[in-house]
Amino acid sequence: MSTKLTGTIVKQNEHFIVVQIDRTVKHPIYRKSFTVSKKHHAANPDKLGQVGDTATIIETRPISKLIHFKVVSVVANHKNKAEL
Repeated sequence: MSTKLTGTIVKQNEHFIVVQIDRTVKHPIYRKSFTVSKKHHAANPDKLGQVGDTATIIETRPISKLIHFKVVSVVANHKNKAEL
């Protein structure tokens, strides 16, 4: 079973992107909720998305030392700079 994760693109390079996955966790004793973040490097051969977009990644075989995910889809959330 392959793992699908959805998060925000925080860095974009020519061959890969870095996606930050945020999840909410409740402390086992104090019952306070807090956010835990993790960054994953994902192969991006089609050069999809920009920084700030929401991307869905899927776990694959190791492509390099850091890259173990591949981009499945990107939802554009960024605003056009011409509109600002």
